Amino acid sequence: MPIYPTLDKTWNFNVNQALSAQGTTLACNQNLLYQIINTLTTFSPGWQVRGASDSTHFGILALSAAGPYTGTGAWTSGSSCVWGTPTTAHSWIVLRNTALGGTYSEILISCDSSGSGGIFMWMSPGSGFTGGSTTSDPTASDQFQLNAGGSSNLSYGSQNAKVAYALHAMMSSDGQCTRVWVYSTGTFQSIWIIDQLKNYSTGWTTPWVVHTDYLLPTTGYWSTTTAYTFGCVNNLNSGGYEVTNLATQQFLWTGEGPNNLVTLAYNAPNDLNSLYPMTPIGLYAPSSTSPLRGRHGMWYDMWWGCAGPPFPAGQLYAGASAHAFVQIGPIIFPWDGSATMNQS
Repeated sequence: MPIYPTLDKTWNFNVNQALSAQGTTLACNQNLLYQIINTLTTFSPGWQVRGASDSTHFGILALSAAGPYTGTGAWTSGSSCVWGTPTTAHSWIVLRNTALGGTYSEILISCDSSGSGGIFMWMSPGSGFTGGSTTSDPTASDQFQLNAGGSSNLSYGSQNAKVAYALHAMMSSDGQCTRVWVYSTGTFQSIWIIDQLKNYSTGWTTPWVVHTDYLLPTTGYWSTTTAYTFGCVNNLNSGGYEVTNLATQQFLWTGEGPNNLVTLAYNAPNDLNSLYPMTPIGLYAPSSTSPLRGRHGMWYDMWWGCAGPPFPAGQLYAGASAHAFVQIGPIIFPWDGSATMNQS
C-alpha cells in the first residue's frame, strides 16, 4: 500500500453501477449517457437540471428561477438522448452546480453529433446558459467548449458495439468536486473531472476546472490492450480543457520528482517501510500554450500512484479504513470501501 494521506473532503459515492448491454449500439450509448446524467443529479448536493431538449420538446428555466427543470423535453430515460447534427433536432441538457463559485456555474451537454459515439460539452463559469430550441443549443456569454481543443466531439465512454458498462461516480459532500469514470469489457473508457481547485492563484474568480479524457477507438472498436497511462493524462492534445478568468486554458499536471515524477520513475516500495509513494498533483500552464502561464492550483484528494507494474487496473488500497483508495491508471482517488471495482 502507499503512504496514505488525510482527505481534504468527505465524499459521496455511487460506484460499481452495472449497466447491462442493450439491444442495439445506439441503445447502449443512450443508456450510458442517461445514467451518467441521472447519477450527477441524484447526489445531494448535486447537479441540478436547468433545461433540456429530448429533440421533440425543449424548455429552460430563467437564470434566477429555482430548479430543477421538469417540464417538456426533460430527460426521463435513455430514449430521451437523441443525436443529430447541429442544425437538426437533437437532445441537450444544462446542469447547474451552485457550489462552484460563479453566479450561475453550469455545463451544457449536447448530442449535436452525427453519431451516438460522441457528445459536445460546454462550460459557463458563472453567467449561465439561456435560449435554445430542439435544433439549437443554449448559449452563455462566457461559454467555452471542452472538446479536443474545441474542434470535435468528446467520447463519454461509448463503443461502436453492443456492450455492458461499469459506471463509477463520486462527489464531495460540499458539491465542489465531481469525478466520473467508465469501464467496459475490463478496459478503461473515459473519465470526467469537474472540480474547484485547492490553493488556486489569487485573481482567479471562478477557480473550477473540467478535465475530460478517453481512449481512442481503433478499427471501429476500442482497443482492449490500450491502458490509461501517465501519457494519456498529462497530454495537452488530450483532455484537460479548463478556464481561467474567461480564457480557455490547458494544464500540464505537476508532481514530485528531481527529473521526473517519483511515481513514474520508480515503481518499487520505499526501502525503509515497504510502502509505495502517493503524491499530490498540481496544475501548471506552460508559456508555449498559455495566455495565463504559471502554476495555478492543485486537485483536492487526487494523487499520482506508481505508473507501472505491479499494480493492476482498479487496484484498491487501505487507508484509515479498508479499501479507502482506488488507482485508475496512474491516478489514485478516494474509494467507498467496496472490496472490488467493477470493470465490465
